[in-house]
Amino acid sequence: MLQIVGIILLFLSTLVHAQNLKDLVSKKLYLTIGEEKLETQNISEIYELNTYQRFWLEGLQPNLSAVALKEKLQSAEEHGLDSKNYWTPQLDRMFSNITERNSLTFDLLMTDTLVRFAKDLSQGQILDPDLIDEDIKMTRKDSVHPSQLLSIIKNAATLKSQLDDLAPQSNQYVALKNVLSKLKVIEKSQSWGALVDPGGDIRPGGTHATVPEIK
Repeated sequence: MLQIVGIILLFLSTLVHAQNLKDLVSKKLYLTIGEEKLETQNISEIYELNTYQRFWLEGLQPNLSAVALKEKLQSAEEHGLDSKNYWTPQLDRMFSNITERNSLTFDLLMTDTLVRFAKDLSQGQILDPDLIDEDIKMTRKDSVHPSQLLSIIKNAATLKSQLDDLAPQSNQYVALKNVLSKLKVIEKSQSWGALVDPGGDIRPGGTHATVPEIK
């Protein structure tokens, strides 16, 4: 009997949480959570596909998907992105201190951050690449479909690799990632070498003793 009562209470609690989520993401255009401002249209369809259930918690603890996303966001630099734009101090504080009071806002922040990170990986952070230079002719990719994002969230074991798959897969992109990785190793070890004054201007088409060293 007690077990049945417990199941009923859990069910009712789940319904309340789902209704709260639905009200938040379907009735407001923006949500302000601490230092963050969320556009609900970016996350409402994902929650709808999940019947407005939370994604990132097991009780009041981050689940495996939340842990995987945290690790991925903290290594955003490997794609040339700034991890501070995604894994914020506010998220970090919540991650280690989730309560019944902040659990809903934590879930919303995590979902919004996933959506933004997936968009930046897939489409880049430049709204219109053609505006960079007249020689650049690129068509911006379509946004990641909510059903694909839902699949990413639901599969903790492959979350990181699925996010990586959203990034460009061209040889040029992979080569740039490899160079960036090497430069970060050099930066960390401070092995750039001493900066030497070339002694005079180096101009396009000119000659200078330092040019071979630069090459």
